[in-house]
Amino acid sequence: MLKNVKRGNVADILPLDEPTLGDEEIKYLTDCIRSGWLSWQGTYVRRLEEEFARYCGCEHASAMANGSSALLVALQALGIGPGDEVIVPTLTFSATAFAVSMVGARVRFLDCAPGSMTLDTEAFEASITPSTRAVIPVHLYGRPADMEPICSIARAHSVRVIEDAAQAVGAEYQGRRVGGFGDIGCFSFHNKLIASGEGGVITTQDWSIAETINLLKNPSPDNRTTFDRISINYRMSNLHAAVALAQLERLEDVVAGKRRIARLYDELLTNVPGIKLLPAPDETRSVYWRYSVAVTQDFPLSRDALVAALCDSGYQARALYQPLHRHPYYRQHAQESHPIAEELAATGLDLPSAPDLSADQVRRVAECIAESGSKHRRRHAGAILLERMQGGSK
Repeated sequence: MLKNVKRGNVADILPLDEPTLGDEEIKYLTDCIRSGWLSWQGTYVRRLEEEFARYCGCEHASAMANGSSALLVALQALGIGPGDEVIVPTLTFSATAFAVSMVGARVRFLDCAPGSMTLDTEAFEASITPSTRAVIPVHLYGRPADMEPICSIARAHSVRVIEDAAQAVGAEYQGRRVGGFGDIGCFSFHNKLIASGEGGVITTQDWSIAETINLLKNPSPDNRTTFDRISINYRMSNLHAAVALAQLERLEDVVAGKRRIARLYDELLTNVPGIKLLPAPDETRSVYWRYSVAVTQDFPLSRDALVAALCDSGYQARALYQPLHRHPYYRQHAQESHPIAEELAATGLDLPSAPDLSADQVRRVAECIAESGSKHRRRHAGAILLERMQGGSK
């Protein structure tokens, strides 16, 4: 069990997730404050970059203000802009697509692969056009995308690969940690597996890309520079880096906790009628930032009704992301059909997934799901019986 210094002020509900904080966060943060170096120039930023690169098996890591700025700078570093097209899965957090639109490029939405929550590789290859400059596979909810075919297809068509690993630090594909497969990897530390309040990291194996990233996030105060592009301050503070470094140092404990909880849910929910498990592929190590299931037609409640029942019982649940091709900003894509993502969005939900949940807490969530279905079945059966009895008495 991971040590938790403070679990928050809400005692009546089991949250979807919460950061697990220990003594090292307090120690590093206190040291940071006492040093007087609160900005990006402090030593914790450098230490975090070095340790994160080593953890991911990458040559370079650059600390960022957050995961969204990491995506934006990644696109800028690769020179992607107006006239270019970037392929993005429609089932993802909005920042994945918004970053593409922010640099003036066009978004091309794709569906999930069959039986998966991540990018359909066959659709990816078929959708490449002469304008396609990059693809952003998303390791959604900590589940790695199918990176071998994605990278192979991308290389064959001179398409850049930007991994959106915001929710997947520590996840592995074929024994390698995500963030080092593509040209660039982007991570978020906003209440993710590493939770420092705000912050993120960009990883790359390419020295020239790393140099460009550092120039893009670190603007010159005036004209004393040879860098002829606009740069914005996207730096991570030493304060945030101190907390993130402490979290990184015991990240494997957090991952182990997440995977333990996923195994418990798998065992407890596998035989609940109408609840569909969403297993991760065998060749991956999912880190389950969120543990997700889907409601089928055999379950007597709708997905939204089940979410409401769980929340009413004190267990926070939430619907999966809704497909971005139906976002108001992308109204020109609204008529597109991405049936797998749309089905997941209509039936999927996230369950409490904090890494230090006890087995009893996980069991109570699973029991609440099973009992919600059973109660509705009994009420439905009773209503049918009453209707038949009333009909027979006329």
